[in-house]
Amino acid sequence: MDRIILESRVMQAVEHVLGGGKHEDDVVELKADWPDVKSFPRRLAGAANRAAGTEIILIVGIDEDNHRVVELGDDIDPETWWSQVRSGFDELEAPDPTIHKIVHVRDGQTVVAFAFRTDGAPYVVKNLTGKGPEREVPIRTATGTGWAHRSDLIRMLARRVHTPNVVPLADSHLNFTWYAEKNPADGKRRDEYTSVYASLFVFVEHLASDFVMFPQHAMTVSLDAGGRIIPLKVRPPHRPMKGAQVPPASLHGIEARDDGLLVTGPGRAHIECIASIPAAVVSREDIEQLEGAVVNLALPVTGSDVPARLTLSFRRVKPADAGDAFHATLGNFVLTPS
Repeated sequence: MDRIILESRVMQAVEHVLGGGKHEDDVVELKADWPDVKSFPRRLAGAANRAAGTEIILIVGIDEDNHRVVELGDDIDPETWWSQVRSGFDELEAPDPTIHKIVHVRDGQTVVAFAFRTDGAPYVVKNLTGKGPEREVPIRTATGTGWAHRSDLIRMLARRVHTPNVVPLADSHLNFTWYAEKNPADGKRRDEYTSVYASLFVFVEHLASDFVMFPQHAMTVSLDAGGRIIPLKVRPPHRPMKGAQVPPASLHGIEARDDGLLVTGPGRAHIECIASIPAAVVSREDIEQLEGAVVNLALPVTGSDVPARLTLSFRRVKPADAGDAFHATLGNFVLTPS
């Protein structure tokens, strides 16, 4: 990971938290203050053993609970702090901090960011409590940090697949369209509903030598519309019409296939998502009053336990129109600049 990519990911995570969001990323850790040198080795080793090949990021100076940047002061030297953390690892084999950088985020405020390589997993830490085994192999779980199982160790030692970073592109947009109970085409009755269409454009920063597969069946997308969480369905990619001229496929880039996105190099990808929301779940009036919405995207990687995650925040740019008795556009939303 180079410094520009690290800075971009840090700014994206911090802006999301400052905007009131909750950070959800398996490979990015947020801390309001410098982590305790005795307890942090276990937590870092757990995150690194789960990532097992994918770089992880530590951001110090962001309070996730209170959505603010915290001034760290000058009483702790980062190099001394890291030396103490590293001493908690067995044989001093800790995740390698490839970058240590002060990142300016907003209004002169700064955070401290580290990028760690994790290709040395499994990482073993010393037990400093005096109870239980002298050493352990921790691993991050859904509820915290636990002990690794045999299957976890095998997975760490097997061929590792890199999870590339994914960033949003400005031409992403979100539309809502309301439909009445009666269908004017045939006069039949139906349940009133709102149709959602999300057109998500992302750039995949894949610079590793091997390929990566984002399988479509495992992709998960959800819409947060004013606190109501709505799952979205990922559409298969459009196929060119029979006889249409198709440019030759690039040797490196992204290929949109029926079964997912095959990534052989950095490139742009288009993910379309749809949903039909019954009026009993979210009413027309609820959508008309929305000023913004959030889409959470998770792209699992075949052969890796670490998905690529992305949060896209949208803002309204077009008000709802009156429409007619049968349907109406409830607003168009574009990506909020970071």
